[in-house]
Order: sequence, then C-alpha cells, then structure tokens
Amino acid sequence: PIAPRTEAYGELDDTANVRTMRQTFQQLLRRPVMYLVDAPPGSEKTFSLKHLVAELNRSELAKNDTGRRAFYVYARVNMRPTQLLKQIAVACGVTSVGDGPRIARSLAFAFQSRRVLLVIDEAQHLSPDCLEAVRSLVDEPPQFSILLAGSHNLRQMLITRAATLGQVNNRIIEKVHLPGVSRQEAE
Repeated sequence: PIAPRTEAYGELDDTANVRTMRQTFQQLLRRPVMYLVDAPPGSEKTFSLKHLVAELNRSELAKNDTGRRAFYVYARVNMRPTQLLKQIAVACGVTSVGDGPRIARSLAFAFQSRRVLLVIDEAQHLSPDCLEAVRSLVDEPPQFSILLAGSHNLRQMLITRAATLGQVNNRIIEKVHLPGVSRQEAE
C-alpha cells in the first residue's frame, strides 16, 4: 500500500464493543503504550478493528505529515519476528527489504513526526520472540502504540509465559475484555 487504509467494507454498528474499542484507540494515541483486547470468537473484533483503523486514518488524512495513523496487521500462526516486521512494514507502506533492525529503522524514519497505532489482530498466534519485536517498537523511537487483539487464549498465553514475557507484560498497561455482541445488539 502507498497510503493508509481509509475504507472498510460493510457498515459498523455502534455496539458496546465498538464504543469500547473506539475509546481504547483514543487512549492509545495519547502516548506510546500497549493494550490487550480479547474477545470471544464471533464478537466482530476484526471487523470493528478494520473499520476503526479506516475511520481514524480518514479523519486524520488532511493533516498530512502531522496526522495520526493506524495500521492493521494480521498475525499468522508460526510467524518469525522478521516476518512480522516485514508484514508491519508492508501494512505501513514502508520498505520491507532487509533484516529486522533495518525494517525497524525504516519504520522509525517514516513515522518520526507522527503518532502511530499498530493493531495486531490474532495476536495469540505470536511467539515470545515476535512479541519482543513488537515491544521494541514501543520502546524505540518513534515509539508506536500497540493494540494486541485476540481471543481469550491471548490473555492466557501472556499469563502462562510470564517468565519469558516479563518486559512485554510490563508494557501492557490495560487489558480489555469485550463481552461480545449482546442479543439486543444483534437484533
């Protein structure tokens, strides 16, 4: 892509989950931090995240070099850290050539003057090494904000691997559980 996503398919209903995620986006864009959002399958987490990314980019596009940006990345099973960084670079419209440090430098250069939110969906698929690569994007300039989204397994994975993910767990300042779509909202 040569530009951030500004359109999404379908219509986004204003459910409790969407309102919670919209509020989470605003909190993440204030400063470089990590949040975790988990929800049961079928809660329209991915659909909502893609819409909110497009909505933010659409509203900020006119600000050119100073506008905030959000990018959506899907975490595949068994990704290696360099593969994840390449996928992040492609989503951000930045060159994905080279090793992990080179990609990180390209991302830092491209976004040195703006707030960026990376939404990583299905984050329960990420290995500890991938999560450490993501953490470095929060710690190092330009200090991205990260939203790790996934199923209930994501929270459990962070708990069971706490010994190896101490630095990542320390960066996650908020863990938000979405209850899913209520019967009333579905109707």
